[in-house]
Amino acid sequence: MRDQTLILDNVPDLTDIQTMSLLLQQHGVEQSPNVPGRSLTLQGKSIRQTTVPYKIIRAMRASILVLRPLLARMGHAHVSLLGGCAIGARPVDLHIKGLEALGATIILENGYIHATAPSGGLKGGLYTFPVVSVTAPPLTL
Repeated sequence: MRDQTLILDNVPDLTDIQTMSLLLQQHGVEQSPNVPGRSLTLQGKSIRQTTVPYKIIRAMRASILVLRPLLARMGHAHVSLLGGCAIGARPVDLHIKGLEALGATIILENGYIHATAPSGGLKGGLYTFPVVSVTAPPLTL
């Protein structure tokens, strides 16, 4: 979630794209209409929401990926824990451990991840995850 304009080309018309688009809109990211196979313009100048509710996050496994940019930019984020999945569990422990290594305080409460960055922001560093995960790439700030 950056404040500069981002243009994505060759954006396919997929349910995951539509879900992420709704999630970003909820946070205040302005978007041009997504024309299948065309570009999508995103502008995140004013983020107005730091909570990601379950009704959005349950629809897409990758929606947990908004936790890090929200936390880094806004200093706090409240993201619903993921629900069940037909292909297996959706653990988020790698995300949590990585953010804690960068200085975040994480509290799991009432089905949400409540993340707060220290007053000076997250500290830069490199965190290597102990196992390979599609949605948990190396954290570098």
